[in-house]
Amino acid sequence: MSKHVNRTLTCPACLLQWSADVRADAPRSGWDSDFGPRFADGVALAQGVHTCPGCRYSAPPEGFLGDDAHPASADGPRWTERWQPLKPVRVLPPDPEEVPVLRRWLRRGEALGGLELDGGEPYGGERWLIAARCHEFLHDSDPLGVADLCLRGAWCARAEDRRPLERRCLEAAIEHLDTAVAMDLVDEDEQVRIAYLVAELCRRVGDYPRAVDLFDEVLTGADPDDDEGAFYLAMAGRQQSLAMVQSDVDTTLDPAVGPPGE
Repeated sequence: MSKHVNRTLTCPACLLQWSADVRADAPRSGWDSDFGPRFADGVALAQGVHTCPGCRYSAPPEGFLGDDAHPASADGPRWTERWQPLKPVRVLPPDPEEVPVLRRWLRRGEALGGLELDGGEPYGGERWLIAARCHEFLHDSDPLGVADLCLRGAWCARAEDRRPLERRCLEAAIEHLDTAVAMDLVDEDEQVRIAYLVAELCRRVGDYPRAVDLFDEVLTGADPDDDEGAFYLAMAGRQQSLAMVQSDVDTTLDPAVGPPGE
């Protein structure tokens, strides 16, 4: 079971306060082939992001203010993966001069655009997607950070068996990863990893021709004498075979292997 603590969060946009369960730790039971962590507790991913019930500003806990008007994670536990496909985005509350513009943007409802909430509260994958939109509005020069949040939304929607939402988050992650590559924001030592990740996301959304091409880039660019390179060679070969027969089946990593460095 995941461990969590009850915290008082303060929205940096509208200053509303409320109590929320903030995840402190969660044991994994495995990994999906796009590096989504699998948890025995189905709510673990959903507890990693929060939405203000007033203005709908969304972020991980550290994007809110705590009881002492500091980032909510400053005096509490912060859950992170030991290994992640992307450098984890560091979400902090907006600067004071950004708040009026953010508040107006939230009032226009742009953060919720296209989401079918039917009058209910956003949850899980929806919250991650809204958090990605908030982060993009505040930091449009950080497409890798936006992609990271979109990817978490996809993993969360998958755990909730919400396939349309998962696909929407995957497509958004692909878009922002492509932007990061075009802006030359991907370090040289991360290029094979990102190529594999985009290829696998393309396979999962049914863009099989592009997936096959990107898996080829991994197969020709990874170093077989490097542990991480050998891992991606093996994974790219397996996943490319699925893309070639136009299979978008859910696949996992070998539990005896796990991601490189794990």
